[in-house]
Amino acid sequence: MRTSGARSFVDSPVFRVNTAFGGNGEFVETTKSNRAGLFPDRIPGKTGGGCVDGGPFANMTVNLGPGKSVAHNPRCLTRDFAPELAAATLNSDVVEWTLSAETFVQFDVRVQGASMAVSDIKYGAGGHLALGGDAGEIGNIYSSPADPLFYLHYANIDRLWDKWQRGILLYLGTLPMKYFFSLLFLASGGISGEWAPRFAR
Repeated sequence: MRTSGARSFVDSPVFRVNTAFGGNGEFVETTKSNRAGLFPDRIPGKTGGGCVDGGPFANMTVNLGPGKSVAHNPRCLTRDFAPELAAATLNSDVVEWTLSAETFVQFDVRVQGASMAVSDIKYGAGGHLALGGDAGEIGNIYSSPADPLFYLHYANIDRLWDKWQRGILLYLGTLPMKYFFSLLFLASGGISGEWAPRFAR
C-alpha cells in the first residue's frame, strides 16, 4: 500500500478539527454489534470506529440506521478511517483510469466496482469505506448521508461524472447542443458581434 498516500489522507485539511469537518473516531475493536458496513470482508487498516470527538460534528446525533432500520435510534456520529484503503482507491491514478473509460458501463464499474469484495473496491465505495471502515456511519449504505463528509464525496463523484461526460463526448465527436453553444460562446469571447443573433434566436 502507499504509505505516503495514507499519511496525506489522514493529514488532509478536510479533517482539521478547528476549521473543517473534524477527524476520526476513537479506535474501537469491530464487533458484530458495531459493524456498520455491508461488505462481507473486514476493511483493512481501520483506525477508528468510535464517536467523532473533535470538530463541528463531535456532538452530532445520528437517528437513522444502522442498516435498513428506520426505528428511532439516537447515537453519536462514528468514523473509522482506513488510510491504506484511501491511498489505494482515492488517488490520481485511479481517477485517471476511471476517466479513461470508453463506455458508460465501463465508467460505472470503475467508479462502483463489480462486486462487494474489498479487493474490488473502486472510487465510489473507496470514499465510503476509507472514511467509514468497519464501524463508521458513512460505511453504512443506508445511513451514510448522516455523515456530512458523504456530501463532499458525492460532490466529487458528480464532478468526475461531468468531466467524463465532457471528455467522452469530445472523444466521440458528438456534442449535445448545450455543449456546442458553450463552446461557441467561449470561442467568440461572449455574446457579441456575429454570434449574438444565433444566441438570441
